[in-house]
Amino acid sequence: MGVDLFFVISGFVISLSAFSRFQPGHYAGFARGFAQARLARITPLYFLTGLVFIVFIQPDLVFVPDIWKQVLSHAIFLHSWFLMHQGGINGVNWSISIEMQFYVLIVILVPWLSRASKLLILVGALAIAWSWRAAMFALIDQTGKWATFPLFVYSAELPGMLDEFAAGILLARLIASDRGQRILRSTDVRKYAVPAAAVISVIVTMQIYWNNTTYWNSAWMVIAFKSLLALACVTVLATACLIQNRSVLLACKPFRYLGTISYGIYLWHLPVILALKRVSWVNGPTALPWVIGITLLFASLSWHFFEKPLMQRYAWRSEAS
Repeated sequence: MGVDLFFVISGFVISLSAFSRFQPGHYAGFARGFAQARLARITPLYFLTGLVFIVFIQPDLVFVPDIWKQVLSHAIFLHSWFLMHQGGINGVNWSISIEMQFYVLIVILVPWLSRASKLLILVGALAIAWSWRAAMFALIDQTGKWATFPLFVYSAELPGMLDEFAAGILLARLIASDRGQRILRSTDVRKYAVPAAAVISVIVTMQIYWNNTTYWNSAWMVIAFKSLLALACVTVLATACLIQNRSVLLACKPFRYLGTISYGIYLWHLPVILALKRVSWVNGPTALPWVIGITLLFASLSWHFFEKPLMQRYAWRSEAS
């Protein structure tokens, strides 16, 4: 569910970025600049943590005869489409594959997304996502060697996640509009309506989930639940956008820093966990604070001394060109 929330947030922030960059009649410049910015943000740490994973966490991969296939599929961000590659190199990378494919989709569709009917975007995304997940549920045998894993892998491909990305895209369209700005300035809406909708949608969503935790055995859960989850996520995200109280924002400053380094937290946490699991005499509760501490340390160091300098260098070159 954390990844589902990530996809909704990504649909929101990436669309805001794309809409602000895009100017009709200047598509080529937009596409080049947007692609360079996304590659500069995502790929350096992605490749670094992948290399660390192969060399220090799972070095036996080096001696696999067709390891080049794994490396190639990860290098071009298509590994999520291959069952045996999906979690092959730093397992959390499966979502980065889908994320990068979403960026390509944004580059292609931004002229349409910036002006199309919001209802059309919503209906289209729901139709594609539900149809894809329904097809995967009908076609994939869950009684085989890998049980529900193939259904998880293929139902979570980009077509099956379009409802979650679309939720973020539609919120971005709203926030960027005059109507959205009026909502942001509306005291009553800010204090009551949107947070209330978020609380209700989260409670309803989680109640439905806990009553259907077998999940993969239920067609309607596989097909439709993620749309309900996307609604809950987008109402929470909208509530966050409405927070303007200075005291609250000041109190949230540490969490904003965690948000700044969150990409590193995500990519580093699994290598740290797997490394500490080798200490066989340490149990989970004992290892947990060390996992959190080391992951945060690595994420902070990689942000300040690796990711941020590369992004700043890229930004300077981009402006200079």
